[in-house]
Amino acid sequence: MILLVVDTQKGCFDERLFAFEIVRDNIKQLISVARENNVEVIYVQHDDGPGTDLDKFTENYEIYEEFAPRDGEKHFEKNVNSAFHPMTGLTEYLLSKNEKDIIVIGVSTDYCMDATIKSGFEKGFNIYVPEYTNSTYDNPYFDKETAYHYFNEFMWNKRYAKVISFEQAIQMLRSEDNKKNPWEEISLETYEKHMSLDSVKQLQVMNQIMKRQFEDYPVDTVMILGVAGGNGLEHIDIKKYKKVYGVDINELYLQETQKRYSNLADILQYLHLDIVCETEKLPQSQLLVANLLIEYIGYDAFVRAIKKINPEYISCVIQINTDEEMWVSDSPYIHAFDGLDEIHYQMESEVLSEKINSIGFKLIMQDKVDLPNSKALVRLDFQRIV
Repeated sequence: MILLVVDTQKGCFDERLFAFEIVRDNIKQLISVARENNVEVIYVQHDDGPGTDLDKFTENYEIYEEFAPRDGEKHFEKNVNSAFHPMTGLTEYLLSKNEKDIIVIGVSTDYCMDATIKSGFEKGFNIYVPEYTNSTYDNPYFDKETAYHYFNEFMWNKRYAKVISFEQAIQMLRSEDNKKNPWEEISLETYEKHMSLDSVKQLQVMNQIMKRQFEDYPVDTVMILGVAGGNGLEHIDIKKYKKVYGVDINELYLQETQKRYSNLADILQYLHLDIVCETEKLPQSQLLVANLLIEYIGYDAFVRAIKKINPEYISCVIQINTDEEMWVSDSPYIHAFDGLDEIHYQMESEVLSEKINSIGFKLIMQDKVDLPNSKALVRLDFQRIV
């Protein structure tokens, strides 16, 4: 994977751009994350010739100071719109490194970004464009905001590129360093032993919550995000449900669940997915169940999943902690969960409700179950507003 930074030069990257501060901060963060995860950052600079705002022999030609290249980072020069034009040598360089996946960021949306994205696509590269990492100015035909939305949402996406969320871009860059999601490193045996301890009691409590989740609504399809070892699946009524989807990032969890619940083979489909990066692979389901999952993908990724799954009902459980620094209960297995610090989000039921309400759902039920160690499970159920 390559992070390609297009024309972020002092002569054209300034406050005149649409959503300047957001785009600036996002580009800066993507460059930082790419470097942290050993993803090569490549810069492209545009020379418009003597006497212009992008004259190669002036300060304006230099990369914007907050994105300055490090020693050794490659840069390619051009005097045409596309970074993939034969004059740059970029295509040959990428092919020599066997690179096919390119995240493209920079300016200007309707000029060099547009030409680069389309040209890269035609040369066979997989082009990814994170939201709010490119921008432009007003022109005689478009105001800058309209131009941004036209190209990102209409022209490029699913034609020449895959337009992805900023969070998805971060996840892609992090995964390039061969870093597994921390949940892929935790054995199911360790997870279930920890969850079932008397000092934790989450496995037992969740089992009874899931029984009610499966029973409460007039549906015949259900998707369980973060199905793990299948705790609670014994409560699936095969006379009620025609289809059950079990989704998890840990393939070994899914394999064990398949063994445990062979009686559900005719209706239970297993999906090995990273919900953050592979939202588009989620099928639709009438009921969405997400228990102790949102803490590890964040509010925004969960909202994207809801939009793709398009459920009539949502039933989710989050953990509320009074001790924010000790969000995993103490146990002999606690250090197996140390890696989860990297992906953990502190949950608030009010914020979660606001996020889900904003996409056309209403809260229809809220319940709280206290646990040991100053923790509680909060169940929040929502129904689509007709």
